[in-house]
Amino acid sequence: VKSSVYGGGTAQSEFEILTGIPALSKINSIEFNTLEGNKIPGFLNLLNKNGYSSNAIIASNSGYYNSKTAYKSLGFKQTIFLEESNDFTLNVNDKRIFDGNLYTYSLNKLNTWDKTSPYVSYILGMYGHFPYDRNLDIRPNVIKVTHQDSRVQKIANQFYYRTEALARYIDTILLNDPQSIIYISSDHLPPLLTNGITYKKSSLENIALLLMDGKPIDINGLYYYDIPRFIWKLLQNDSNALKSIDKNIYEDIYFKALSEG
Repeated sequence: VKSSVYGGGTAQSEFEILTGIPALSKINSIEFNTLEGNKIPGFLNLLNKNGYSSNAIIASNSGYYNSKTAYKSLGFKQTIFLEESNDFTLNVNDKRIFDGNLYTYSLNKLNTWDKTSPYVSYILGMYGHFPYDRNLDIRPNVIKVTHQDSRVQKIANQFYYRTEALARYIDTILLNDPQSIIYISSDHLPPLLTNGITYKKSSLENIALLLMDGKPIDINGLYYYDIPRFIWKLLQNDSNALKSIDKNIYEDIYFKALSEG
């Protein structure tokens, strides 16, 4: 799938995935910074109108991109910033909260929520960021890398543990709710470590996974802002393939959403 940003600007990707509207940077370079807490007519608030309960668990603090106010505009009824949460005790000797601990926290929260109505659980991790440190006592090197840049081995091993934790998380969700819809993607590709090296594909193309009833759904070639519309089609039992829509038709929707937000 295709992100709107590369090497930074997480909130741009979030804006697209949670609203279904392209992040056009027409008013501010980061749409989150323009929001004042009023509801945006986007995907998340549409789900809320149809009986969903929407909650967010964010691995960082609330100091990024006006996020506390922005998440309220997007439609989250509750947002927990784990770096500010007094009851989060699993971050042992890691500079950033390990993804596996984030998933454990998420699963514990899911078990406390009302099961009589549908809900959206949104989580955002931070573990893969520079300087790529991890607790070597708990997560020692598994992959040996021969490369002049020591960060490559750090990233490879970090990615191993993150992927393993994600697999366990998906398995647990499907065990408890086989009919759940699960969407997973990065926010953007990280900046390259060394000059003269390029990505094989576009720097805006990211790995993503969409599961419905435990089965993978093809979303290859879609933009992040297409994902909400695609999921909405799945909720309506419309299995027809959905092609990406030109950004230009979204401009009126974009300005309307920001003015209301």
